Parts: sequence; C-alpha cells; structure tokens
Amino acid sequence: MRTNVPLSSRYSYHAVFSDVCKTRFNHLVTRLLLSVSLALGLILALSGAPGREKMVKKLVLWPAKTLMCYLAVLLVVVTRKNYLHVNSPGYSSIVTQIYGQLCSLKFGVYLGIYCVSNICIAAAARDAIYGPSLRSQHLFAYRLTNWALVPALYVVQHVVFDLDKLMFQYGSQHQHPQRYIGSKLKNMLTKCLVLTFGTIFISPLCTVYLTPKSSTMSFGLLWKSAVAAMLSYTLWDFVNLAFSAYLSIGCLHKGKPISSLSSTPMETLATGLASKKPFTKLTAFQELSFRATSPDMQLRLPIYHTRYKNVYIWPSILKECLATINETNVSVAVFMKGLEHQEETYRKTKPLGKSEFLEDGFTQEGLFGNDFVITTSSQSRIPGTPEPHDSHLTHRIKVKNNNVFAKNHSLQFSSPFQFSNAANNRILTHQTTITNVFCDCVKKIKEAFISFFFPVQNADSTPQLSSFELWRISKKMQAEKLAPLPVCHAECAVSLMALLIKSLKEDPKGAVVSSVGEVLKILERSVGSLGAFAEWNDSQVRKDLSVPDVITILYDLSINAFLEVVLNYNELLNDVYLDDDVVKLSKWVLEICNE
Repeated sequence: MRTNVPLSSRYSYHAVFSDVCKTRFNHLVTRLLLSVSLALGLILALSGAPGREKMVKKLVLWPAKTLMCYLAVLLVVVTRKNYLHVNSPGYSSIVTQIYGQLCSLKFGVYLGIYCVSNICIAAAARDAIYGPSLRSQHLFAYRLTNWALVPALYVVQHVVFDLDKLMFQYGSQHQHPQRYIGSKLKNMLTKCLVLTFGTIFISPLCTVYLTPKSSTMSFGLLWKSAVAAMLSYTLWDFVNLAFSAYLSIGCLHKGKPISSLSSTPMETLATGLASKKPFTKLTAFQELSFRATSPDMQLRLPIYHTRYKNVYIWPSILKECLATINETNVSVAVFMKGLEHQEETYRKTKPLGKSEFLEDGFTQEGLFGNDFVITTSSQSRIPGTPEPHDSHLTHRIKVKNNNVFAKNHSLQFSSPFQFSNAANNRILTHQTTITNVFCDCVKKIKEAFISFFFPVQNADSTPQLSSFELWRISKKMQAEKLAPLPVCHAECAVSLMALLIKSLKEDPKGAVVSSVGEVLKILERSVGSLGAFAEWNDSQVRKDLSVPDVITILYDLSINAFLEVVLNYNELLNDVYLDDDVVKLSKWVLEICNE
C-alpha cells in the first residue's frame, strides 16, 4: 500500500506547530510577564515608608526592582518550558507517585531554580516588607524562611502533583488564555493562602530546631515573612497559570487551523497524527476533531477531495485514528488479563486437600489417564468483549480425575521450606545440616522478597502489579497509567463519529462513508476492553466516585459514538458486512436506547 506524498521537513506538522508554540511563548514572556514585572516593581518601589525617601529616589529603584522580579519569573517559566509534557507520569498509587516524583532529578533542579527565584523576589521586596534594615538576631530566620522554606514548600506540591502537565478538556479544541486565567484566579489565591498558612506553622518550628541560639523569630518577623511568602506564592502560581494558558491554547492560530499555515494542509495534518511527539500528536488530533465537528463544511472538503488528488489522505487519517484507539484498547486488555492471571495464581497457591485438584489446568503428575471436558468460554462473552487471542483462553480444561501416577501425599513433608536433599549436597564440603537449613531459609526468603516487591512478567508477557501498586491502588491513577494520552483517544472517537455522520450529506459516495464497518469494529473493541476496566471493582482499589477515571470516560464516549453512528446509518448497515460482535452490540445499545 502506498503512503502519503513525501513532504519537505518544513511542512511537517511538528515544525509548523513548533513555530506556533514559540510565538505563544514569546508573547507570554515579552508581553504579559514583562508587564506584570513592571507593575510589581513599581508597587514595591513606592511601598516604602512615607517620608523617609523622596519620590524621585523611589522611582530610581523601579528599574532595579523590575529587573529582579522579571529575572525571578523568567527562571520559573524557562524551567517549566523544559519540563513541559502532556502525558501522565504513569503511577498507580499516591505512594509511588510521591516517591517517584520527589526522588528525581527534576525535583532537585526545581528546588534550586525556585530558591534563586525567591532570593530575587525577597531582594526586590525587602525594603517594602521588612523595612530599611533587619536586626542581626532576625537575619538567619529571614534567610531560612525566604531562601529555603518557601521555595521547598512550593516545589514539593508542584512536583508531587505533576503540575507541569498541560491539561486539556475533552472535545475542546481552543481556549482563550485570558478567560482561562480569569477562571482559575480564585483557585490560585486559595492555594496560595493554604501554602502561606503552612509557612506560618512550619517557620517557627524550623527556627527553633535549625537556627542558632542567637537568632530568634518574633511575631512581627513571622507576620512579615507570611506577607513575603504570599507574594512569592502568588507570583509563582500566576506564572505557571499563565504558562498553561498560553501553551494550551489549542489547534487554532489566529482563528485558523495550524495545518492551514502549510501549502499542503491535509498532508501536513497527516504527519501530525503520526508524530511521535505527544504534544504534537495531541494538537493534531484536536485539529482533526475541530474540522470534523465544525459547522463550516469547507474545513472537511480537503478530507473528501484533496487539492492534489491524493486519494491516500483519508486512509492515512483513518489508519492513525484506529491505531490510537487500538493502543488504548490493547493496553487496558493486557492489564485486565494480567490481573486475572494473578488472581488465578493466588487461587492455585492456596493449600489443597487430598481430594482437591486444580480447576482450569493440570499438573505434570496427572498429565495422562485423565477424563476432561472442554468448555468454550466464548459463549458467555458479553457483547463488545474482545475475542481472546490464545487458544488457552478460549478452551478451559476441567480435570475430573487425577489419581493416576499420583504421589502418596501422606508421605510428603508439608513444610513451606523444602530443604536440600542429601544426594544433592556439595561434594567435599564441611556444611552441616543446620547450615543447609539456614541457607535454604535465606534462599526462600530472598526469592519471596524479590517476587513480591519486584515481580517479573508472566509467561505470556503480561505485566504483574508490584506490592506498592497492590497496596491501595488508585483506579483513577491506574487508568491514567494505561491511557497516558486520553485526549487523543477521545478526539479520535469524536472525529470518526462526526466525519461519518456529516459525510452522509456532504460526500455520500466517498471513502469516509465506506469506512463505517471498520469504525464500528474498533468502537466495539473499545466498548469491550474499556468496559471491563470501568466495571472493575476490588477491595484494594481506591475509588473516587465524584470524579470518574479517564477510561470510564472513554468507555462512555465510545458507547455514545457507536450508538450515534448506528442510529444515523440505520438502513445502510444492512448492505455492510458487520462482525457478529458488532451486530450484538448494536442490538444491545438499541435496546438500552429504547428503554
């Protein structure tokens, strides 16, 4: 099969989108943050005690204070740019997330950058908040609070909760930066107040245990330190909020899709959908969804009829959409399969009586002379559940008799430690029986520790959960681990649904309409694999009923997209070959819809 028309690198979606991101970042740094620094520098310059200095001298300090404030915010925003990401970090519980985020190089870099930033802020605001001079016994407490404690508190919450990640709403392809900042100001001030109160409580304790006896923390110094901390927290959080607002504007540049900046927009968009860069890929799928759902038909005509008669545009788009959805489906299916395998392993390791035998398998001693019944599990499969890939998942063997060539269980030693046999002992050694027992005990404990804390993959390459993940595993975080870019999956489903529905009137005899069978098939697979996770309930799983996990959201979206396509294509589906699972799921969703 042919691929897309070869494109020059300057027409790739990643190159065009990178230029757009640079423009947005420059607007943030040279316009918004510079204006904020100028205003803050002027306020701090004029906030000195009245009557002590003339107004002219205060205005002379304005450029210096502005420069210090601008340097402080510039350090933060440049570091944030280097750690920019849109995918989830991949932790399954809050314990592993705290450990992984704090024990990282990023935490050390951020701590150093924010310490330098707060030194600049404290230097600019020292005269306005602390007055012209500080007493010698207050100097160490002042430095400890402003140079170490305040940056550490902010960096801990910023890194632990992964606030570097850009957040995008499902189905929203564009957001205005000023509106975004305005909607988040209340939450920003609330968080800064909480951090300030934390500083008020922690600062005296640090002063008591860390400062020398000659240094003290008075109530007045504590109050001034709280004001300085609130200033730093507010400035930092505003900078991070503004960065998120400008870098998550979306797929539009001056009201037009980003690919329209290229002379071959559809070919450029196809390179973005296939990009290995998560941010570029996400934005490309946002644009595809924008084109698919827009009331302007002109945005979809290049997909139906390309400028250069490239008939491989739609197949390329469809291929990337199916691959993206299938990637999430496979990830979730493999996880649920591994979870089921672990549960079966735990059941098999339970002690058995003399007449109890393994159900779903047989041991090597009972390989011959057994009566067994083969049952097909596919009959009990609910609509939408994906077919098993391996034969041992389809046919389940139940052992009826296992007495042939069986050992005499009454003669076996029932201890959990099977000590070394004398025939297998080392030759020409002076090891005693006690030494052998001790070595075997250590070996068993070591194997149990490694298998419990650092499990390897199963025989079928399905990953196991570690003990840290099994302990209070968060279903919401596990869902983000399995679907690190859920927005791409959501935009794929929305795009395919909208294009199929709108093409019935706009291009009824085109290639998009003829792809309805493939789209329904992949949506049926999504309903099956994602539905199993959405219904997963376990006593060890910590669930937040107020906020559904991303896989449950994708599951609901897949069902809705499947239903909309079925309802709109209704009679046309009679002339399309559909898999049995698609037909079963169609009947199921239609029955639910009729109820």
